[in-house]
Amino acid sequence: MKKKYLVIVLMFVVFLLLGAGVIVYKGFKLVPEMFRLNDHLKSEGYYMSEFEWKMLGNAYYLDKGQ
Repeated sequence: MKKKYLVIVLMFVVFLLLGAGVIVYKGFKLVPEMFRLNDHLKSEGYYMSEFEWKMLGNAYYLDKGQ
């Protein structure tokens, strides 16, 4: 009986770690697009401060519904 609970808990932990890994992977995948968007704004003559850069990242993250 204890082995059954141990297996269930281990499976839950494995799925939890896999889910966290997918979320982190998606976050890293967005970085190149953020740099592309920043380059586009710079080409239009707009300077983006660090605060604006972070807020744009948050807005993009919220806009994509993730």
